[in-house]
Amino acid sequence: MQKWFLLLFIFIFILINGYTNAGQWKTFTVADGLVGPDITAIYQDNLGNLWFGTRNGGVSLFDGESFHSFTRQSGLINGRIAKILEDKQGGLWFMIMHRTDPQRPPGFREEGFIFKYDGKSFHRITENDGLIGGISDAILKDKNGAIWLVNKYGLMRYDRKRIYRLGSDKFNKFVTEQGGTDARIYAIFESQNGDIWTAGGPRMGPRDPRRTEQQGLPFIILYDREQFHFFTMNDLNLPPSTNIRAIAEDNFGNIWFGGRNVLLKYDRNRFERISYKGAKSLGIDAKLEPGEIIITWKEPLESNARSKFRVMPNIRSFRRSQDEWVTKGKGFQYRHKIAELSIDSIFRDNKGHLWFNNRGFISLWNGESLRHFLIPSNWTEIKNQIANYQDDLPLFYPGQIISKDTNGNLWFSGTDGAYKFDGKTFQSFTVDDGLGSDTVSVVFESMDGKLWFGHNNGVTLFDPAPPIIQNFTTREILGSNSVYYIQEDDQGNVWFSVRGGIAKYDGEKMQYFTAIDMYNQIDRNFAMNIIKGKSGSLWFIGFDTNQIFQYKDGKFQHYKTGFNMARPIGWFMGGGRILNVDKSGRLLFADGESLIRCGENGLQVLTDDGFKPEDTRANPSISPGDFRRRITEIYVDSQGNIWFSVSGIGLRRFDGVRTKTFSASDGLEDNNIRRIYEDKQKNIWIVGEKTIFKYDGRKFQKFPLGNITDSPLAIHQDLSGNIIFVYPQMVAKYDRERNIFLYQNETLTSPFNNIMVRSSILDNMGNIWFATNDGAVKYDGKQFIIYTTENGLLINDIMDIKEDRWGNLWFATWGGGVAFYNGESFQTITTKDGLIHNNVRAISDDEKGNLWFATDGGITRYALSSNIPPKAKLKRIIAKEIYTDFGKELRFPAKARNLMFEYQGFSVRRGNILYTCKLEGHDNEWSQPSPNRSVEYRGLKPGNYTFMVKALYPNSPYSNPPAFVKFSIAPYFWTQPKVYLPSAISIVVITAFIILISRLIAQRRNSAVLRDELRKKEEYETQRVRKELYEARRMQDSLLPKSAPRIDQFELAGISIPANEVGGDFYDYLTLDNELIGIALVDVSGKGLRGAMNAVMAYGMLHEIAKIEAKPNKILSRLNNGLLPLLQESMFTALNLGILNPKTKQLYYSNAGQTYPIIKRNGNVKGIELGGLPLGILADTTYDEEVIDLHSGDYLIFYTDGLTDAMNEEGEIYGTDRLNELIRNAPSDLSANEMIQYILHDVQKFVGESKQYDDITLIVLRCMKT
Repeated sequence: MQKWFLLLFIFIFILINGYTNAGQWKTFTVADGLVGPDITAIYQDNLGNLWFGTRNGGVSLFDGESFHSFTRQSGLINGRIAKILEDKQGGLWFMIMHRTDPQRPPGFREEGFIFKYDGKSFHRITENDGLIGGISDAILKDKNGAIWLVNKYGLMRYDRKRIYRLGSDKFNKFVTEQGGTDARIYAIFESQNGDIWTAGGPRMGPRDPRRTEQQGLPFIILYDREQFHFFTMNDLNLPPSTNIRAIAEDNFGNIWFGGRNVLLKYDRNRFERISYKGAKSLGIDAKLEPGEIIITWKEPLESNARSKFRVMPNIRSFRRSQDEWVTKGKGFQYRHKIAELSIDSIFRDNKGHLWFNNRGFISLWNGESLRHFLIPSNWTEIKNQIANYQDDLPLFYPGQIISKDTNGNLWFSGTDGAYKFDGKTFQSFTVDDGLGSDTVSVVFESMDGKLWFGHNNGVTLFDPAPPIIQNFTTREILGSNSVYYIQEDDQGNVWFSVRGGIAKYDGEKMQYFTAIDMYNQIDRNFAMNIIKGKSGSLWFIGFDTNQIFQYKDGKFQHYKTGFNMARPIGWFMGGGRILNVDKSGRLLFADGESLIRCGENGLQVLTDDGFKPEDTRANPSISPGDFRRRITEIYVDSQGNIWFSVSGIGLRRFDGVRTKTFSASDGLEDNNIRRIYEDKQKNIWIVGEKTIFKYDGRKFQKFPLGNITDSPLAIHQDLSGNIIFVYPQMVAKYDRERNIFLYQNETLTSPFNNIMVRSSILDNMGNIWFATNDGAVKYDGKQFIIYTTENGLLINDIMDIKEDRWGNLWFATWGGGVAFYNGESFQTITTKDGLIHNNVRAISDDEKGNLWFATDGGITRYALSSNIPPKAKLKRIIAKEIYTDFGKELRFPAKARNLMFEYQGFSVRRGNILYTCKLEGHDNEWSQPSPNRSVEYRGLKPGNYTFMVKALYPNSPYSNPPAFVKFSIAPYFWTQPKVYLPSAISIVVITAFIILISRLIAQRRNSAVLRDELRKKEEYETQRVRKELYEARRMQDSLLPKSAPRIDQFELAGISIPANEVGGDFYDYLTLDNELIGIALVDVSGKGLRGAMNAVMAYGMLHEIAKIEAKPNKILSRLNNGLLPLLQESMFTALNLGILNPKTKQLYYSNAGQTYPIIKRNGNVKGIELGGLPLGILADTTYDEEVIDLHSGDYLIFYTDGLTDAMNEEGEIYGTDRLNELIRNAPSDLSANEMIQYILHDVQKFVGESKQYDDITLIVLRCMKT
């Protein structure tokens, strides 16, 4: 036993001072929308939303993006949020400790008020709901999801819709007799067998003056789900005012009760009081009262017998002040202090040990004995000294235990932050690490493994994982954000070629090199190819210049070309780059028909005698435009031989000593060689203009290509040894077993007739993937499979493909961000997810598995981690029909009682994903994790349900918030009142009919007079309304522009069609400084004359503000503050505002509550989902701004909700989906005005003769094709 504690002593003070908490920190305060700064409770509901309770009674909901707060105005009361729970129907329960006398200090007398949130509003649980007494001393959620409430009047259970009272008058009588007239239940607990335990004693706050007068005793009540068992404490000789505040169960099924002056263990037969027995062993003659203990600790002494440091105990003693002794030892002094047991809470760790929070110290039951350990009040001051003497000192702890996480770690709250204890060591979390405050009151672990720290400055989120996405921009230093190439060196540094320089990431920071850094010249336009050399070196070759650099040993070496290069280094007329490195890492490139080598000896040219200095070259560079004698390919085989082809001459090989030329006499009949490739069997493949040759080291074998004249983009050898030649318009396959080629339109069908292949890879399954301008193509050895936007891509224009270490495929798209394919489905990463730009040019990975994306807006690093929990996604629900739209609550008919839910998981890991699901309203608990991707429920009853599914890895407790769908099943018609009350209804109807007939006879006599008066009033009112509508229509028409401005390379058109009832819609064009054009689409609330007046007012203010401001978000902010005092209550203005810069083809866009504009590009449509509050609602509102790059052929369509809300005679609205589909299928050659007419024609066809009540306003901006 002593050895166990000794080992614990040795490890316990290896604190985390030298231990950094790497990860992501973010603190949320009231400035972020949190309802209050002092957090007292945190809870995560089944849908993944986080709830934060505060000390002042407010509650905040965090949905992952923003906070939604609830206060007294929402139905709550002031007070401390003590607990938050969720029942099995998804209702949330809040226990608020409220001071009945606000003039008294905190803790004097608090009552527990219970509130329930049903997803829409808060409702206080009172006696009318079944809560006897209207308050609850404690609250519990049992294993079945039922909520239990308790007070001195009885035990109550809430199940589904009502509260059941289980305690009788005997319950109240026992509590009053044992605990006194003011007794209270302090604890409620469910044991493993489902028994419900409650315990309490005399009520008193810590400052209650009656605490020494209370004569009640503690009590314990057991409810075994059938009857109550009452336990008195009369025989335990307990002091006055003793009460029980905490209950727990150990690994052996014993029930523990702790409180003031008492610690009890119940073994299902009898109660055993755990008492202190160590006074005599310490040599101390002290008489201890029941419930008192002695805590002893050592303090090291100097040579002069003075203490090296002093521990200040944080123990409150209530009986006497002379309760501390000091005894001397060799090199130490022993200090002893009397303390009272005062247990407020009990925790069980992952070893089954019980930990007890006392006031100023911690107690531990290890299964055999009870130990006590001090919490020094000067912990911050002495923690380092304690660590220095860890072998000689007894155990100290930094604070009280406040929670236990999923892995069984205990969390302590100290004077300087929070501490995680894993059973051996402490890890500290402080302000220095990223906490918002060191005064931590609660630590909560969310379902995805992230930690939330509640404190007196809000709440701090700690994500142990490093940032998934990290962005870097280069424009400020290098003059451009356009990244072209990515290359990792041997040291793990990642290099990037940017137009304007080079960037290097060393694992911690980005370093930039301009032309001045590299060769002391100013050049803002040069870009570099990057090629890996040997021994950690890299080669940088000018993309459109003749610059060559080698980076080696931390320095750049600039190589000057001493001859007149006809074209940029490595340039080939086909647009590719003819570059390579030899086996020694030296750069190889071509100049005309000359092969140049660059290395430690400078630039050398290949001659008949090997490589010689470049100035010995016999033949100068050919003149520009002469392509007859030019190297078209350089290849280094596995033996180090250098193969290169010269147009018009044929194939040459340099073996390190001499050069050999292969020609028709050797069997190589084609002198125009395009590509060279070595397969795994060391055969050399030579691709000619219309022929492919195979060279086995002895002879050439010829394979005619038919009419193929292009150069192959890539060559791959699959797992079966077959060779695949990828051409821009086709694929040719060499069948190794049959020694034949299969071509397009013969036996192998290719999809590349009308699309362009940009790159290709061979994945670890042997499939070949192609990046094309019209989707991703997979060749599995037998057939081609095409993946497009129909399969989950945002756009079909793919620039590059990369396979990660887990076999997932990543696709760089131009305009659609990055697409991720895990073998089953696609998931996209765009600027919404943190990607720096949606135009992605290339993808690379580093030795740590991180992915790097080269974009037009900079560099994005994506940290791949297998520890990131998977995400679940619902695929469909199968009832009588198939449902795939889960964005709204589904309603099923009564006959749909059998439902099947199908789902899938997204993860960087392939396979090994488990699923757990729960049907709220039916299931009490989440299902056991299973690899099944569907679940079926049969015989469901009518009612409301929520289906939830989470994805997780085996043996991991963490997951992302669940995918869910809410639905209801209608009741059968015969269960409705209209069926089982027909007789009563018939009687009422008949009686009402008789009364109606009698009244009708009397009323007919007066109808003639009333009819004449009504006709006159209707004529007068009709004339008045017509006049008002005429004035409103005239005012509205005056706001519309007479014509659209002419803009170079753009077309602009607009229209506003009035409805039968005048509204406040209008549009306008603004002429701004620097040739900027403003486009405004306005929808002012209000109808008739009032709406028109509001529109005139908004029109005038907009034009005045546009004279002094040109940024759309600033214009909206000023306009909002101007309209706010002028608009009547509940009136507002929605406005879409874009500022067009024709020179840069960019639109700066902001939105104030208007519909999302639609952009049409290359046959795809996308809503610009940038929102904001309408104008005139909230003062000092700020608005976001988004820059939209416009390309030739783009259409940008602004519209008001009158278009999408247009309704046909069947009551069906036109809708956004229908509009998107219409625009997607619109011809690409329509003018701006023709596009408007195209849309209006379809809307009119849809509504037919149905009357419309809202204006339809449209603006179309077209970027004309060049």
